[in-house]
Amino acid sequence: MTTKQIAAATDKSERSVQRWVERVLNDKMSLNGEKMSLRNTVREKAANSSPEKPADYDFSETLLIIETGLGKNAAGIYRANAEHIKALPDISLLMRHAIRDVIPEIVDAVRREALAIPGAPKKALPEPDGKPERDKLREIMKERGRHLGRITLAWNELWTHFNHRYQRDLRKAAKDRYMDTLDYAESEGLIGDLLDLATDLYRWWEK
Repeated sequence: MTTKQIAAATDKSERSVQRWVERVLNDKMSLNGEKMSLRNTVREKAANSSPEKPADYDFSETLLIIETGLGKNAAGIYRANAEHIKALPDISLLMRHAIRDVIPEIVDAVRREALAIPGAPKKALPEPDGKPERDKLREIMKERGRHLGRITLAWNELWTHFNHRYQRDLRKAAKDRYMDTLDYAESEGLIGDLLDLATDLYRWWEK
């Protein structure tokens, strides 16, 4: 499956799936021998891809990419469902059927779990289409700041998580350039990655 096909199957943007692929390539932890081998094949295909000839990931590689984006439990359910419909000849069709069958169950289960957690933030109203990613990020962090009691604690927490995941210290880099950290991140084209990370950390039930 190409990133475009995975995006269509998971109802996510192609850019989000491309970020999942980047995480697969950048993740240096929690990979056993089998997943290390899969990561190497994903890396090779990604390196040789082009707009005219996008990378075509096989079933196992696609599952690893989806696991990175949506989590192990979701990937396990996709695998189990796919095994029941192996008769489908097209792998993209197979994955699409598997994912569409289980997404409603996953969403309902996660929502029930979130509602059962004391103090869990309530699901916000849908974002207006076209809202800038920076504005969406600031809204999430404002909400996190209310939870922690101070907005600066929320941003420092996000910078720390980003440094651990991507090995990039945005605070130090921004300070060296006499810039605001968020302004520096935007100048480096990292707002999308920060938004994905903040959503994973603080609004995981919306994934």
